[in-house]
Amino acid sequence: MRPLTLSVLVVALCVPTLVFAQVGYGDLANTTALTAADDYRIGKGYMEMSGWMFPVLEDDELTAQVQEVVRRIIAASDRPDIIWDIIVVDSPEVNAAAMPGGFMMVNKGLLDNLAPDEVAFVLAHEISHVQLRHFASSMNMSAAMEALSSGQSAYAGGDTAGLGTAYEDMSRMMTRHSRQLELEADLYGLLYAARAGYPMSSATAAMESMKLVVGEIPDWMKDDSSHPTFTHRISELRNGMKTVKETYGGFDAGVAYARAGAYEAAIPAFEQFLTIFPKSSAGWSNLGTCYLHEAVKNRTGDPWHAELALYMKPDVTVRAAGVNKTQLARARQAFEKALAIDPNRDAALANMGVLARIEGDYDGAVALLTKARELDGEYAGYMNNLGTVAASKGDMKEADKWFGKAIKADAGADYAVANRARVYSGNKSRKKDAVALYQELLGSRKYAGEATEQLIALGELAAGTKPPSFPDQRREEDSSVSVAVYEPAPVPEPEPAPEAEPAPAPAPAPTKGPAPADDRTKGGNMQTLGLGVSLASLKETFGAPDFEDRQEDGYYVYAGWWAAGVSATFTDDECSGLEIFPPATADTGRGVSLGAVDAAVKAAYGEPTDVYGDRNAGYESWTYDAIDTAFYFDATGQVVSISMWSY
Repeated sequence: MRPLTLSVLVVALCVPTLVFAQVGYGDLANTTALTAADDYRIGKGYMEMSGWMFPVLEDDELTAQVQEVVRRIIAASDRPDIIWDIIVVDSPEVNAAAMPGGFMMVNKGLLDNLAPDEVAFVLAHEISHVQLRHFASSMNMSAAMEALSSGQSAYAGGDTAGLGTAYEDMSRMMTRHSRQLELEADLYGLLYAARAGYPMSSATAAMESMKLVVGEIPDWMKDDSSHPTFTHRISELRNGMKTVKETYGGFDAGVAYARAGAYEAAIPAFEQFLTIFPKSSAGWSNLGTCYLHEAVKNRTGDPWHAELALYMKPDVTVRAAGVNKTQLARARQAFEKALAIDPNRDAALANMGVLARIEGDYDGAVALLTKARELDGEYAGYMNNLGTVAASKGDMKEADKWFGKAIKADAGADYAVANRARVYSGNKSRKKDAVALYQELLGSRKYAGEATEQLIALGELAAGTKPPSFPDQRREEDSSVSVAVYEPAPVPEPEPAPEAEPAPAPAPAPTKGPAPADDRTKGGNMQTLGLGVSLASLKETFGAPDFEDRQEDGYYVYAGWWAAGVSATFTDDECSGLEIFPPATADTGRGVSLGAVDAAVKAAYGEPTDVYGDRNAGYESWTYDAIDTAFYFDATGQVVSISMWSY
């Protein structure tokens, strides 16, 4: 692993740590200093005060452009589930401010003086302050509420001076970050902007532009001696950019491995990513999820199916199995680190609740899962997991209630159906209901084997009956996508000069890799990519990947061609997972393209097995289990990426 010698990376590794080692699970559910509701109240109040201080720009088109940039960055951040409220104010100051709870104010001066990619980095930097909860280091809840109350009273009474004083007090608490935190926000802003598709060079370009406009330090920050100069920030970003570029794709690699069930490969991928980005709460949460999968894969005697959330992708199911205590300890440590950074990360809280149940702390499990539901009350997985706690305690009536709620919240939650069938199969008076549920599960890839065993045990199937077979259900056209590999239009041969020998034809244009976006309409050839192809064949089509992660001596490989819009996982040199995203253009075997609307997906594939995410937040996935394919949608309901995989 690359040694960390760059100063920007040393700064990033200075992680404030909350010590949870001796804290019980129930206590852990109550360690948040500022709740999600507190964050929202503070952010909303400061946003209102900003609107009183600066006139909101009545330009719907410009505001929509800013909102689209923010949506892109949020979807690529550690908290894509938060919906942001954004205003553009008519202020010439070159600045923007993100606020806890999902609020952002952008000054028109920023938009007027910086290029679009540079603006994107500045917004990513501000979002990083919130996602890393930097405000919590300078925020006192009572002082904040007092300042907000004073501002509201001053505004209502027409006291301009009093409003200005209250606004200054809030600004100082919200935005006066130390040198370390500013550099940290630069690093994570670079990460989020790069994930969202903006060039890494936009980070240093933004700093150069702001330095030209406002000098080394903005006027309003000159009284803060700890604030770094733009020259220093540019130097730090340049020093670390190469290492960041080589490492940041490890997060996507970890997600791709985990989605394919290769947790032993996902763990080192997330660990490598976290050496550079140790404040990624999503990275720690996912690492804990993978450790927990590994810890319980051989556990016996526990029939209940827990559900573990994996950041930004379809959820994966943890089957009860023998416990590896070392892996359990590592899972807990990773979840604790995620919660030390973001105490309101519901997935880490809920997954810690699963861990608590496995260790027999049922009260702690309920406390953690209840808190997770306060943050996301619609996710069926958390309801299901409350049911597994009740079932583990022997309270089948309570368990049935929660499994029923999970199924009502998500008709495709087959893990909850399996759990409810387990409850009914142990009750003679509910045998008919158990049989009906297991017959339903014969259509589930994940639970068909269990359903067959249980129906045999219940006397509904003959001994020796084989479970339904699914591998052949994937039609050939569903296992591949056609991707346009664009080539620059050939340069025309020049006209020969009069009475002279014709000029030689130019050398042929290169045939590999995508052309610039403005050449996309000038031709191209359609390449069919699919599961089972080799890494060498994709390298032949797209050239050397922008990022390549190899685990277990190359048995597992993740490679990404960002400029082409393609990434893939390989198991023993065969493609086991494929994802297509812009700028690629692609069609599935049933004719669904990137940019297609959700209605087109349903027309081609029917109702999805599972829907996960929040459309309003700009990330929603539809999963089709029968063909191991998922479509991801943005806030407008258009397909922004297509994934397929094989187990």
